[in-house]
Amino acid sequence: MNKFCDYNSCQFNIKQPTIEQRSKLTKVICPVCMASNYCSIRCRDLDWTIYHKGICKKNQPDRAKSCNDTIDSSSTVSVRRKPEEFEIIIIGSKQELGRGSYGSVKLVKDKQNGQLYAMKIMNKRQVFEYCSVENLKREIKIQRKLFHSNICKLYHYFEDKENVYLVLEYAENGSLFHYIKKKTKLPEDEAFIYFFQTCLGIDYLHKNKVIHRDLKPENLLLDNEGNVKICDFGWSAESLTEKRMTFCGTYEYMAPEMLNKQPHDFSLDVWSLGILLYELLHGYAPFRGRNNEELCNKIKSGQPINFSPTLSHEVITLIKGILKYIPSERLTMEQIFDHPWMLKNAAIFNIDIWSFVYKHQFPTRQIPLINFKSTSKPMDIKKKESYARPMSQDYSKFKSQEQQSNYKNFTQNDNIRQDDINKPRISRVSNKNEILLHQHQLQQQQQEQRLGFMDRVFLAFGCLNRDKK
Repeated sequence: MNKFCDYNSCQFNIKQPTIEQRSKLTKVICPVCMASNYCSIRCRDLDWTIYHKGICKKNQPDRAKSCNDTIDSSSTVSVRRKPEEFEIIIIGSKQELGRGSYGSVKLVKDKQNGQLYAMKIMNKRQVFEYCSVENLKREIKIQRKLFHSNICKLYHYFEDKENVYLVLEYAENGSLFHYIKKKTKLPEDEAFIYFFQTCLGIDYLHKNKVIHRDLKPENLLLDNEGNVKICDFGWSAESLTEKRMTFCGTYEYMAPEMLNKQPHDFSLDVWSLGILLYELLHGYAPFRGRNNEELCNKIKSGQPINFSPTLSHEVITLIKGILKYIPSERLTMEQIFDHPWMLKNAAIFNIDIWSFVYKHQFPTRQIPLINFKSTSKPMDIKKKESYARPMSQDYSKFKSQEQQSNYKNFTQNDNIRQDDINKPRISRVSNKNEILLHQHQLQQQQQEQRLGFMDRVFLAFGCLNRDKK
């Protein structure tokens, strides 16, 4: 049987399209070799990245080079597209899906095949002002080579005189952040679903020598079935042969080594996973402050974390094992997957965790999820009544004083306004002035720690001698 599409994994190669489906498809050829035929632009781009690129570039080196986008000549080739080929879709009164530091994200429809995408439009002037071109190149290069069902796919990238455009996979249910705020907090079995899928994506990144460095619910999108899609790789780093020193991320999710300006590695993402799991179960991050300085001091102090009395002992030990102050003491990804809390919840959903850890296919859906559209109803899963224990039974499991101290003062007011908790958090590195101010504050704090009382008094009046300055 002849192939309907030259992309080997195309669904129509297995089942021939109907007459109605054929009428909606647009035949697309490779613009480099002009020989390969595809049923859609999506299949053409997927085949280019996985299979066709090596053959095409080898046979047509000059033409392949000319087809490359000017944004990043060192990264994977992307077939050139134009902004005019995409129609902006307005949903109700919303003209944007979201807004970032460098521009906006809009819902667009490909005029050639009718496929919906999320288009990230970044103003060049703002990109050049707040971050380097290398950051943008790195984001494109990293995301183009990632193929995992829990990572947002980058399909196209191109530019004009004013903007840079990234055409991304559309996740129609928005961010996990807004879902958490809508639900206030999640039960443990539902939190497991989102946490497990995020862990699968992060584990895939780490195995491909990529560290995300800005993991948070705002950067976790949900598709039409409620599956997690990790996005925003603007501050990711790859090929980690040595530890990094870049100050980046979001304060609530920053690890102590980041705030202390110490070298960091993959364990930075592991810390963020612990913060994420806590926020899924409580509705807010474990460390809070009235300002960034107070928040940073709490994270760097290594103070104990308070937990809700309704949580199981297993999930508390998991979060504690992740949120270790010393990076080398944190649980590894393998230890997280093999933790009793993970195994217990995997059994509820009849999931073999390790079969998913070693399976990195795209775009196969990985685990059965709730019907996200019916958020007002309970999860569409078969729960075991043994896990629906009253709060008193959960609390009675904690016999030692150390375990009971987890719950002390949990309901105390930290003088944090609820409005501040519900606001989406921005990556603090998006503003150069804020980075410099933060670094200056850290240096000033370190200096004051070395100075005596009278030296600090003299410093306040500008009278400290030059050596001590």
